[in-house]
Amino acid sequence: MVKMRVFCCVCVAILAMPDEFALFSSAYFPIAVDVAMHILIIDNDIDLGRTLHGALKTNGFSCEWVRCGADAPSSFARDIYDCVLLDLSLPDGTGLDLLARWRHDGIPIPVIIITAKSSLA
Repeated sequence: MVKMRVFCCVCVAILAMPDEFALFSSAYFPIAVDVAMHILIIDNDIDLGRTLHGALKTNGFSCEWVRCGADAPSSFARDIYDCVLLDLSLPDGTGLDLLARWRHDGIPIPVIIITAKSSLA
């Protein structure tokens, strides 16, 4: 769990502080840092989901949090997301299966994989 918290803190820090990372974003990624990103969080862990959702909202990001993969496809039909924070372990399948389905369907959305597993093996 400690590795997950550190990883999430780093991800949230990068997403939540665009001014501090403006050098990286302007030099390597052609994105405007003054426009709020719309982020989809797919994670069934209540504590982590609330924490990520709250931290992103507090720092000016627009986000939606769903707790299972089955809710994600309908979310894509309604909204356009700039990024997805995707948990590997979902109650209705794996995050990697969901990601493979998106890629097969031609959905090129950027994804950051998150997990509370201590090992990926």
